[in-house]
Formats: sequence, structure tokens, C-alpha cells
Amino acid sequence: MTSLKPLVDHVVINVADQLDEASALFRRLGFQLSARGHHSLGSSNYLAIFGENYLELLGYEPERGNQREDLWQSPRGLSGLVWKTEDADAVYQHLQQQQLAGDPPAAFFRPVTLPDGSEQQARFRTTRLRSDAVANGRSFFCQHLTPHAVWQPAWQQHPNAVTNISGFIIAADNPAAAAEVYAQLFTAGRVTTLNDGSLELPAGVTGVR
Repeated sequence: MTSLKPLVDHVVINVADQLDEASALFRRLGFQLSARGHHSLGSSNYLAIFGENYLELLGYEPERGNQREDLWQSPRGLSGLVWKTEDADAVYQHLQQQQLAGDPPAAFFRPVTLPDGSEQQARFRTTRLRSDAVANGRSFFCQHLTPHAVWQPAWQQHPNAVTNISGFIIAADNPAAAAEVYAQLFTAGRVTTLNDGSLELPAGVTGVR
């Protein structure tokens, strides 16, 4: 892989065992949320689908809290920055070359009922950056094998008129060190220094700062 372009696919908010409370809050904030989904790996979620990206409220139901326990060790709140890819295997090879590879690509799915009432499986493959390369959260790549099971026009209309995630801000004691992993990772992207001293990586319609 000679170049890797930064595009934000979605961001993850860890809500742990507070799925009901979190979904009620985000609906009050004017987001249209999907019906609760259940991953084959054990977690559950709600999505707010936008134009190029989406927001995921990720948690677990009481009887499934012992699955994917590693996810629930991090504090509740914004915890995941997820990048788009069309080839999780090629990304994994690139991560290995950059000494940033976490686990090999994993495949999973969740059942979905589309707006027309038909049943579908939303299927994904993900590959993750080394956990010690990203402080206070997770960063990984997601390959959508069935994008039509996520980006449906009926799900992209929100009462608060949100159309995309425009920015993702990483608070860091050492911004340069926090940004270095992405400068190393994205050979087709460029981290720039802004007037206030922060650093920004353009990632599609989203600026990662």
C-alpha cells in the first residue's frame, strides 16, 4: 500500500450499560437514531447516520456485559475514532509496515431492518491500531461490506439538521506526539499546525484536531 487517505467513517461513544439513557438523551438533542442493533460479537448500539459518516452509541445489555469486556474498561464518553477503508487486509499490511498493527482483521455483523421492511445483515471487517499507540481510546479501520445497510436516505434526516461530523478533537498533554501516529499512518494526508498551536488532519468532511 503506497498511500492511505484519511477519511473518518464514524466515531464511537462508550455508553456501557446506559444504552437506554444515552439514546433518550441523543433523541432529545435532535438526532434520529436507529433501532437498537446487536453485534455478533456481543455489543449493542444505536446509530445516528449522516452523509459521509455516523455516530455510534456503543454499549451492552445486562445479560451480555461479560462479552467484549475490554471495551468497557475505558471511561464512558467519546472513545473511538474510526477510519474508512475498502480493504481491511491491505490496511493491516500497511499497519504492520509502520509498526502500528494491532490484531489482524476481524469480521462481524448485526441484523438490520431496512426502511422498506426487508431484513439484512450489516457486515463489517475491522483492523485496529496498536492500543499503546493511541492514548485514552481506540482508533481502527472499518470496511463496510454492506454499506447500503447503514447509509439509507431515510436514516440521514435529523430534526437538529446535522448532516456530518465536522470535527473530532483529541485533548492531549503533548499534541505533537498525539498527532505523530496519524502523520506516520496517513501517507496521503498532511497534519498542519493552526494559529492557536493545535494540529489538524483533514479527513474528508471531518477535521481531526
